[in-house]
Amino acid sequence: MALRSLLVFFTFLFIFAKCGFSFTSPAKNIIVDWETLFNTEDVEIKLCLDCLRGSRPPRPPTICLGETLAENRQPWDETETIPSHRFRTFDTSRRYSALLRELCPQRPCDSVLLLRLLFEEDAIGRPRVGGRSNARGTRPLTVGEIQANWDAVVRDRCIAKWVSEEGAKPSETEAVLVALDKKLVDLHREWLESDLASYAALTHLPDSLDGAVGGLLRGCLDRGGTVTVLLRTTSLLATVRERALGLLGTRLLAGGEHPIGEKNALPTCDSAEGGKGGGKLDSATAVTLKLVSSLGEVETIVQSLNESEPSVALSSQSGERNEEAGSGEAGGVAYLSAFWNPLVFLGAHQNRGRSLKLVEWAKRHSTFAERAQAKASNSFLFTEELLGSPSSTTEIS
Repeated sequence: MALRSLLVFFTFLFIFAKCGFSFTSPAKNIIVDWETLFNTEDVEIKLCLDCLRGSRPPRPPTICLGETLAENRQPWDETETIPSHRFRTFDTSRRYSALLRELCPQRPCDSVLLLRLLFEEDAIGRPRVGGRSNARGTRPLTVGEIQANWDAVVRDRCIAKWVSEEGAKPSETEAVLVALDKKLVDLHREWLESDLASYAALTHLPDSLDGAVGGLLRGCLDRGGTVTVLLRTTSLLATVRERALGLLGTRLLAGGEHPIGEKNALPTCDSAEGGKGGGKLDSATAVTLKLVSSLGEVETIVQSLNESEPSVALSSQSGERNEEAGSGEAGGVAYLSAFWNPLVFLGAHQNRGRSLKLVEWAKRHSTFAERAQAKASNSFLFTEELLGSPSSTTEIS
């Protein structure tokens, strides 16, 4: 009889594990990358298109004796959005998103050069938009070809062409690229200062995901925990004025009674402009925004928030018990990252009272290979996993 009861119990446990339910003790402290909270990809795409059109505006036609010899059209002259197509091969918008996610360019100018390349490849055989009139024997480069040859050949050719058009010498290449970086940063700042509402709307995650992530963080705060948001110094947001950054932060994180504060971080705005959170900035606030520039700084933050008695959890994938110490009460730290490198540096496969996860929905900042490594090491948080469990909007272990 006892054996039958034991068999029924383990069968029940196995079924629940396979159905995706998770018996967990919620982490007391949560760390999230800025890119897991906001859709930064759409903002980047719009900024790069605006930068390209501003840096290479329409050129006047070549006219001789009243006759137009050349229209001098450019593929991006007459479009305010990146063109799409029902066939993936000709869908520039989809191709650009795919390359951003696989190449993960960290320098702003690289994203602009990549977009220009795709426009010019798409225009092959279409003289009306700046392509060659006779394109026999040619075809656009595929996503795979650009990805495989970007660092070795393609990027250098794109840079050389841009530098030549600027009338600069090869020795002045870095100065030209710095100027292009600055132009993108300036456009970003101008957008935030002139129309913050449209910027915030574009960064909004899908409603269901936005609610799940927000509920996750508010649940942590309701249990008396802390939420730390990491912002990279390489992010365009790292250079914007404080009011805009504060408004963006409070949009998602201020859940009524949890103000966003400053603790060795970028300043945020006060209650007059900071949304529902309010309150003067001090070290006691439960939500902290920190600017980080290295993996070492990320490690320091994780270690400082990691409690001595880690939480005990049952994995929703394997049903195995992960435990090092403690009684299973809320404790430890959970880090939801958009980047794989920090998790490798921290040892994502080890459980030391911390849960390190690469999130699925921030694909712009991790490659396919990196996501595969995260899945293999059980360090990947699927969107469906966050949305599927009844308790997923309130806790994570």
